[in-house]
Amino acid sequence: MLPHGRHEQLDDLGVLLSALNRRLGEGLDASVSLSPGIARSEEELVGTESEEDAGWGDFDGSARAASCRRRASTMMRRMVEQLKLAAQTPARGAGTVRQLAAVLGVLHRLRELEMTAEWMPYGESLIRERDERKFFLDATRLLYSQQGAVMSHAARARKASGDGLPAPPEPSLSAALLLWLAWDLRVDYRNALDAEDPLATNENLHAVARLVAMARQIAADDESREKATDAISRHYAYYEADGEVETWLEAHLGWMKRISEAAQGASAAPRRPADAGDVVYLKKGTPRPMMVLQQRGRSVRVVDLDEHDEQKGYGNDFITLIDT
Repeated sequence: MLPHGRHEQLDDLGVLLSALNRRLGEGLDASVSLSPGIARSEEELVGTESEEDAGWGDFDGSARAASCRRRASTMMRRMVEQLKLAAQTPARGAGTVRQLAAVLGVLHRLRELEMTAEWMPYGESLIRERDERKFFLDATRLLYSQQGAVMSHAARARKASGDGLPAPPEPSLSAALLLWLAWDLRVDYRNALDAEDPLATNENLHAVARLVAMARQIAADDESREKATDAISRHYAYYEADGEVETWLEAHLGWMKRISEAAQGASAAPRRPADAGDVVYLKKGTPRPMMVLQQRGRSVRVVDLDEHDEQKGYGNDFITLIDT
């Protein structure tokens, strides 16, 4: 039987997951979608709580872990739906990012429980990695694409209100925990091209492109960097040391800073053609750093979060290569 304190801790987590799922399920409209690929109707989401509750009341660790995975999956799906609504209605941005900060905080706690809870069965998890990865990709696209721009709307909300209050902490906290999520998923610009399978390389670059899109916010926000350091340092002690886990944050913060500075004209670009894994920005218009997927003669294909397939081509004469 679980020790009384462990039992209460897990029950508290179950209550929190259920409450978040109910709150996130309110007001969803299946007709509002930026991408059919991640659309999910509310009819599919409502009524899943009874299925998720199965096993939660048992002391069996495997049953509880399975129930937690179901609840966490629903929470992430519903959060993406809320982000889609906010992408269509900028006034919802601040409230939605507050919800996002709560969801990311729960995910962080679940990963910590996996590594510390005595009741966890060996080899089990509380979050499915495929659900976590999909959530990271979908959420960051809606937050940082020009079309969605939910994070920008949230960050500007307090300033636009003119009430003189300090900026809300949730945009910084959400960005910090998204960095932790990337670390947890082993998204790493340093080895994005190392996969032998071209499809895996493409997937790696699409994931790293999210960090490129976040670079300017992270580089300008001391609070987000501090919170990311805290979030990651709480976990990496539980991982097997491999050189990459321990150095990930420092390497990526420096890389994102260089991207941000270069996109603002603060550094000279190297004199060579761009290739896969490089970061570029358009010479005309507002500089927007983008990850290069492929080099094709005198042009490149980049990750563009506003395109349906997240890809767009540009001639070499229209882009500037960032020396990262």
